[in-house]
Order: sequence, then structure tokens, then C-alpha cells
Amino acid sequence: MTDDTHNHEILHSMRLAPDVQVILLRMLSSTEELTGSTLNIIKKTSRHHGNVKLQRFKRKWRKRGLNEDQINELINERNASHVTEDTTNLITDNENNHNKKVSKINTSITSNKRKRFNVSNRNRRDMMKSLSQITISRPSKKKRKDGDKFTNNNDQRLTLLDRLFSLTQDMKLYESYLNEARQYRIWPEDIIDVVPINEHESIEKWFQTKLVVLQQNLNQCSTELLSQSLSCPKSFSIQYVDNRLQEFVHDVREKQLHTNLYSYSLIDDHKQFIQSLINLRRKQLQVLEEMTMFEVRILCKHLPKSINQLNKMIPLDNNITTHDVSIQNRTLSQQELSKKYRKEIQNLKRSILHETLKKYENMIEEDEHLYQKELFLFEHQLSQHTNDVNNLIICLNTYLNHYTNKMIQQIRYRETIFRMKLYHPRHHRKSASTSSNQNISVHPEIILDIPENIFTDEELTLLSSAGGPSYIRYNQSYLYRRKKNQIYTEKELEGIINNVVSDLRDRYHIPTKALEIQNFTKQLKSLFNERYEDSLSYRDKYRIRREIKLIHSIRRKLHQRNHIIRVTDKSGVFHVGSMLDYERKVEEYQLKTNAYIELSSNPLMETYDKVLRLLNDLRVKKQITQWQYSQMLPDKNKIKLAYLYFIPKPHKEGTPLRPIISGIYAPTAKISKMLDKLIRPLFDEYAQPTIIIDGVHLIHRLHKYVSLGLLKPTTLLCTFDITDLYTMLPQEEAIAILKQFLLEFGHRHVKNMSIDAIQSLARIVLSENVFTYNNKYFRQIKGGAMGSPFTLTLANIFMWYWEKKLVNKQKESNELYGRYIDDIFLTTNDSIEQVQQMLNEADNYHPDIKLIYEISNSVSFLDLQIENVNGQLQTSVHHKHSAEPYLLPFKSDHPHHLFGNNITTALLRTIRYCSTLEAFNREQRYIKTMLLYAGYPISKTKAVATTNYTST
Repeated sequence: MTDDTHNHEILHSMRLAPDVQVILLRMLSSTEELTGSTLNIIKKTSRHHGNVKLQRFKRKWRKRGLNEDQINELINERNASHVTEDTTNLITDNENNHNKKVSKINTSITSNKRKRFNVSNRNRRDMMKSLSQITISRPSKKKRKDGDKFTNNNDQRLTLLDRLFSLTQDMKLYESYLNEARQYRIWPEDIIDVVPINEHESIEKWFQTKLVVLQQNLNQCSTELLSQSLSCPKSFSIQYVDNRLQEFVHDVREKQLHTNLYSYSLIDDHKQFIQSLINLRRKQLQVLEEMTMFEVRILCKHLPKSINQLNKMIPLDNNITTHDVSIQNRTLSQQELSKKYRKEIQNLKRSILHETLKKYENMIEEDEHLYQKELFLFEHQLSQHTNDVNNLIICLNTYLNHYTNKMIQQIRYRETIFRMKLYHPRHHRKSASTSSNQNISVHPEIILDIPENIFTDEELTLLSSAGGPSYIRYNQSYLYRRKKNQIYTEKELEGIINNVVSDLRDRYHIPTKALEIQNFTKQLKSLFNERYEDSLSYRDKYRIRREIKLIHSIRRKLHQRNHIIRVTDKSGVFHVGSMLDYERKVEEYQLKTNAYIELSSNPLMETYDKVLRLLNDLRVKKQITQWQYSQMLPDKNKIKLAYLYFIPKPHKEGTPLRPIISGIYAPTAKISKMLDKLIRPLFDEYAQPTIIIDGVHLIHRLHKYVSLGLLKPTTLLCTFDITDLYTMLPQEEAIAILKQFLLEFGHRHVKNMSIDAIQSLARIVLSENVFTYNNKYFRQIKGGAMGSPFTLTLANIFMWYWEKKLVNKQKESNELYGRYIDDIFLTTNDSIEQVQQMLNEADNYHPDIKLIYEISNSVSFLDLQIENVNGQLQTSVHHKHSAEPYLLPFKSDHPHHLFGNNITTALLRTIRYCSTLEAFNREQRYIKTMLLYAGYPISKTKAVATTNYTST
């Protein structure tokens, strides 16, 4: 049996599509040519109901105007002539078997049953055709199908893929030459021999021209592949064919590289060196595969048992309360202890994950170091035995790179299989499912500040890392009614068209009623309707219904048990607490600050009348302009009373609450925006020397401080913040300081608005801060509303006045001072006692302003960690102890570019903040685990791992 026949039988037994069989047979053929037997692969024709050619014949003559009787006469005439011709030919060709043929003819003519012949009988002329197989017209040459056409062009596609591969390799080679030459200003001797001019600039231009030509050839090759893919039949995917062809090309390429490598005159020592390099690379890739599988476990929430069951090894100690404590306080203490215990176990598990990833990275780095060392020794030994060292090393590197890429592709394939096994295990053990609630996950979790868990596993997953505050349900409009969907579609379409039309009119001066714009509008509208009316897959529909059911179930449980869900202050995750606990903490906050008083009636219209009278009075006195009056005037039909809500701060003991007043449609909201718009630019300009914008700005100031030689081994770093600045802000004193600030910098008017008008407007913003909470009405009598734009600017100006003494002291001693709202950073070369005394004096500057400070050689400020290591400044990214590694979930229905932006932003911050390689690698691991927690695929995390610290 020949190889081709054997291949035929194998492919036929696989029951693949006929077109796929042809292509696979083409790849398996030893001669790499399509033989005649290849084209005779069995094809399963589709069955039709009735005689298709007869129906086609009738349709043709109906179009020409014939009736049914005339068409039937034509059919009878054609059938009679064809039967006579076929019968005569059969008799004359087979005289020796006349009796046998006559019986077959009689049988075929008298039988009305439609015969279906096997493939082996189709070409036999001694068989009588049935009536349904007799052609209506003269037999014509059968047209070639698209599949056969694509099959015949298979060798051409293989050639294109091979050419694409070669061009890509040439591009990489020339780019590497160009990058090395730009960095070291040295060209290889082989390049100098090829290029006619020896000047550096001329060679660089020659390389650039060469790269342009290669890129054009690449584009042309890609275009040909794309155009050829259009002829691919729909029975199988073009991607499947390309993958198989590319595998074939890579295998051939590997054999060619291996042959070229060993074509050089190598001694046994050289071959041992090459084998040693291959073994080192294989060992390194094995470690990479282990690390990849470990990352898959993190992604799929299937950690090893040694990590996953760590909480069972460290049990919770409940013996913390005494008999003197009340039952309520005892329950609260147990809840606090349970939260601390879960947090400690979670941090311990995360630290183990980081150490494990660090171990794998160190092993890969060590293997790379040994590989480079072995390669250097091999080059040195080659230089003593042969002159053609460069070509041999290039050939070796090409072969090893090709081998490495092939192994990485295999790792990716095994990683996919392993991930599918973890997501869809064959056997579901009851013990694993029942113990899932007891295990403490390393993924960000919702904080449950309630006596018992009321949610199912699916609901907890949706509220935690797989969902969370930033999550958007998939295709929310699917559950809308058709009319509502149509309204949303028309609004979105109208907005896009208006933006595009206005942009074309402003940039290219195209009229609004131009024919091109009308055609564009019609095409866009049809595209929108087509996209919105597309049917979803069953999987997507199931996901949408499941998520909306979970959300309704969560809302129902929260309502039935009188619980509240809020986003935490700094952790970035959800927090669930009881209504009674919230009310108790609100009362404690009110007693502590005395910032609110209760009103007897709804103050909305009264506040509106006060605002209206003030604006009219200022406009009559011409203290404000007409455009300012128009922008500050509230709309009576849209005004609403502000409302107060609290967000929990679980990073502090007892989980205190932070008050937030939402007054977007409050009567004073437009006045607050106007004052902020006028005064904030002035503050940013005049307070620039003492203001810190962000972490990068502070790093620049620290580098300037170090460049002046002021950082010493004894230099101390200090940070402190103001407690409840917004709430404790004295109103009348703050307004007076605002006037002093404007007069000190020579501003009696700000954009034609007088200082008196600014004071009057600021006073009504602070004094008429009325809101509703828990169906009651309140007025804030101390401080400003957290959430109001003007409150932030007024607090900054108040702190500008408060910090004057500290700023002057720091200037006298040439020390650094900076403030970000209520967080302050400074340096000092005094003793700790002197610094404490200075801060205690600052704590007594104002009775309502209290400080909490930290003095050390290593402090954190905002998201920046600052260290003084024996007079050397080191910076890195700081993550607060309370902050959870929560990121936008990858399954959220956000625009796709946002996921890449999150990774880019995190990497840019890492590059800018980290001053050492160790800190950079540590933050890289943190970003990688954060992406895995959020469900990002392994390919996204590899992009983080390949970011080079030295190149940045």
C-alpha cells in the first residue's frame, strides 16, 4: 500500500469535511503535489426534493412566456430523444452482453423509483440512468466549485505564508541591527560590506529605506492572503487552515535552521555547547510553564491546598470578651475580631502568592543568566577555531529563538487545556463545594458587617471580584421593551450624527445637507438598526437573565433584613451593614461634631427665595454681571433638596462613617460652581510653592531637594493630616480669610465680581446648606458640604492661612514643605523631640483643627512610599493596608480600550514611582495578581511581566 493510499484511508476514517480532507491530504503528501486520486475524495452531495434541473427548466421557459402545456410538450420531446440516444449507445457498446443489457434497460425504463448510485458506479457506462437523472438539456461541462478552486490554490497560500514568515524574520533582523547601531554607533562588518557607503548616516538611511520596502512587501502579502481567504468555503474556518499551514511552515523552517546550523564545521565540544544551551532554554521554559499554571490557578480561584486551607491551620480565637461586657458590645467585638482575622489570613495568603511568583521569576532570571554566560563562552571558543563566528552565532540564535517560540506556543496550548479543566471539572466533590464558604479567598471580597451571611455563593461572587462597584451588566438594553430600546437608539444615533456633521463642517467645510452626509446618515442608521436587532446567543441570554435575577435577589434580601450596601471609602469594594448600626454611628458622629440641626419643615422653597433675592439684589447693585447672574440663577422647575448619605471607612477601627451631601439640583449648587470657577485658578497660581499636585510632583520636588545636598542620613520625614477638615471648618472665619486672601494678592474684583458679592455668595452657600436624611430635614451650621465644589476651594484657602507659620519655619531651615488638601508632608534635620514640639504647637493654632502625625525615615504620602536610606532617596508605590486590589472586572460591559488603559496607567505609575529594580519587580507582581483577581486573561498579564525596567 502506498503512502498516498494510506493517507486517503486515514482521512476518510476521520469523517472530516471533504474540503478539509483535500487540504490535509495536500499537507500530508510526500510529493507535495495534488494527484488525480486526491481530487476523487468522496463528497457527500446534498439531497434535493424532486428533479432540480426539471424545475430550473420550467422556470426558464415560464420567464420566456410559455404556458404549462407548451412546457410539458418540450419536456416530453427532450426526454424521448435522450432515452433513444442513451439506449442506442449502450447496445452498440456492449454487443457481447446483449441479453443482460436489454434486461437492465427494460428494468430501468419500467421502474419509476429514483435510483441513487454509489461513487464507484458513477463512471460506468453500462448502467442505465433513471428518469430523474436524464438531463433536460444537452450535457455541459460541470463547473468547478469554490472548494475545488480553493484547494487548487492551496499551494499558492502555502507559498504566501512562507513568504510572510520570511519577510517578518527579515524585518526583525533589520530592526535589531538598526536599534543596536543607534545605541552603540557601531555597524557589523557584514552590513558594511553590503552597503556601498561607509558613513553612519548613509547606512542608517539605507536601513530605513530597506525597512520601508519590507513593510510594503508585508502589506502586499497580507492583502493577498486576505483576498484569497474570501474564496474559502464556509464548511470550515480559514483560521483552521492557516494554523495548520503555519505549523507546517514552522516545522519546515525548524528543519532548515537545524540543517544550516550543523552545516558548519563543528567539533564535538561545539555540539555539546549547543546542546547545553538548548537544555538551559528547555529548563527555563519548564519553569515558565509552572509559573503559568500557577497563575491559571489564581485566575480560576483554584489555589493549591497548602495555600487555600491556610485558615484551618490558624484557627480563630473567640475568647476575647469578658463577663462585664454587654451582649451587644460582645457581638460587635466578635465581629471586629472576625474581620481582623479574615484580613490577616487574606494578607498572609497574598504574601505567599507574591513570594511564589517571586521564586519563579528568580529561577527564570538565574537560568537566563546561565544561558547568557554559556553563550558568551561558546562565542569565545568559536573565535579560536573559526573565522565565520558572526554568521554561526546568528544562525544559532535564530534556531534557538525559533525553538523558544515553538515551546511557548505549546505552553499556551497546555495552559488553555488546564484552564478549561479547572473551570469545568469532570467530578464535582461535595466536600469542595461545602467548604468553599469556609475558605478565605485572596480575591477582593465584599465586607459583611452583619451577624450572618445572607447571600449565596453566586451573589457573593457578583458583589466581589467578579462584579463589584465598577461592574456593568452585559447588554442591559436586552431586557428593555422594544419601544424604550428604539428611543435610546435614536438618541444615541442622533448624538453621533450631530458630532460627526459638526466636525466635518468645522474642519473640512462640508455643508450639513451635502449628499455625502445624507448617505453616511442612512448607512449609519441601517447599521445601528442591524446591530440593535441582532439576536443574542443562548449563552449571552442566559448570562443576562442570571445576573438580573441575582441583582433582584440581593435587593430583596437587603430590604427584608433592613441592611444597607455602600461602596467603602478607600477599599474600593462593597460594604454591607445593618440599618441600626448606621443610625447608631450617625448619632455618635452628630454628638461628636454638632454640625447639624434638625428643621421642622421642608426648607426648599425658603432657600430658593433667599437665593433669588440675593442674586436680584447683587444684579441691581451691579456687583455681578448679567452672564454671572444667568449662570447662578436656579431653575424653579428643576431644584431639589439635597440629601445626606454616609460611606463606611472599614480601614479604621469600628468602621466610622464619612458624611457626603449630594446637592446637584440644590438651589445653591450653581452659585457654588461659579465661586469655584472664579477663585480656584487664583489659589492654584498663588499657593503653587506649597501645594502638591500628585505623587510625581512630590518626587520632582524631592529630587530638587536632594540635588541641593539637603538630604542627609539624619534627615527625618514627617506626614500629618487634619481630622474632619470639611466638617470642622468655621464658616464666618473661613469667609473672612477668603477676603484676606483676595486682598493680599490685589484682587478687589474677580472677573467684574466684587469682593462683597463673593462674600455674600459664599455665606449663602455655607449657611443655606439644607438637606434631608431619613425623612427628616437638617441644616449644617458648621463647616461645608463634602461634595460641594466651593467647599474644597474654601478649605484650601483656610489651610493656606493656617500653615503660614509652618511654611516660614521650613523656609528658614531650607526644608521641604508640601500640602495636598488636608495631608501635609515635610522634611527636617532636627531631632524627633524638636519636631514633635513644633507639631504640638501647630496643633494649637486653631481649636477646631487637630493633627495626626507620623515621623520616621520611611513614610507614606498619598500613593507614594518615601524612604531615606543612609542619605539615599528611595521611592516606590504605596498601597494602603485597607485598600483592596480591586480592578475593573474583565467581564464588565465597558468599552474594550478601558481595560488596556487600566494596565497602561498602572505600569506608568510603577515606572515613575519606583526608584529601584526590586521595587519595580514587586509592583509588577502586584499588578499581575490584581489583573488575575479581576479575571484578565494570561496574555494581558504577560504584557505586564515583559515590561523592562531598564528600558524605561
